[in-house]
Amino acid sequence: MSQLMPDVTRRHFRRRVARKVHQVEHIHFLFRAFRKTCGPPLVRRTSDTENPHAPACGDIEELLPDHGTVCVGRSLAVVSEKQVRRDAVTEKVGPSLVDVLGKKVWATWELDLGKLQKPQQPYFTDEQLQQIINTAEGQNRVLFALLAGTGMRIGEAAGLHVEDLDLNNCVITVRRAVWNGVEQSPKTENAVREIDIDPALAGVLRLHVMGKTGRVFESQTGTPISGNNILKRVLHPLLAKLGMQKAGLHAFRHSRVTMLRKNGTPADLQLQWIGHSSLRTTDRYSHTNQELEYRRLAASKAGLNIVVGPNGPN
Repeated sequence: MSQLMPDVTRRHFRRRVARKVHQVEHIHFLFRAFRKTCGPPLVRRTSDTENPHAPACGDIEELLPDHGTVCVGRSLAVVSEKQVRRDAVTEKVGPSLVDVLGKKVWATWELDLGKLQKPQQPYFTDEQLQQIINTAEGQNRVLFALLAGTGMRIGEAAGLHVEDLDLNNCVITVRRAVWNGVEQSPKTENAVREIDIDPALAGVLRLHVMGKTGRVFESQTGTPISGNNILKRVLHPLLAKLGMQKAGLHAFRHSRVTMLRKNGTPADLQLQWIGHSSLRTTDRYSHTNQELEYRRLAASKAGLNIVVGPNGPN
């Protein structure tokens, strides 16, 4: 290369590249054309087979002549100065972007796109549940107590009928759910289930359904309750009043799973009561890692005193 172009300096190199690029507007036009057509990369992939796991750079549009680096659509091309010189000598430069910048050469990947952070699903602690239930009024107080004590989905609670409640034996049978105001079969086969409840919740439900027939929860017009209306008109204003973080009705379900885990409920009962087919799904609902007092108690039960005694090592 030095014999072919002995007079090429870095300054001459920049001028040569500038002449081939012509105008920045032309480069942006090629970028926009690529994104619009969603076709193959404008820079030909010369080493896909060599590096099939090379990361993508997203929609970065960046031209760095000093370093010979260009991002086109989803392809990152790293062009060496030597490569551009050789292409200029052999007259491989044409109107396309690949000809302007030279053949693409895969180089060491130093582009850090970061790691996507999974949003944390909110849930309610035992103290927060108590505040929510005690602050709510009328039918909503019973509804929130039911969601907290069973982990039912809001659609399942809306589809409950009085005959689904066996309050003498403290059992609730989920047979249907409400979606867009229409009663239908529950979400999955596992959602059709029996949920055992504690006597305190059974007493609250007994007072609520006394003398009632049909649905357990209804709107003022006699239609099934709407989860969106409960969320926007009742729960969110209530949480704001209590100074709590905004959360959805599904947070009650997460709270119930966390409560079951904290109290050592057998896995088979967790699956039955929550309506999941696998504990892998239920695991995502547990927030015991955020329960500091629970963790302290668990650590004390598995502490060093088991090995060396309560007085510690001698």
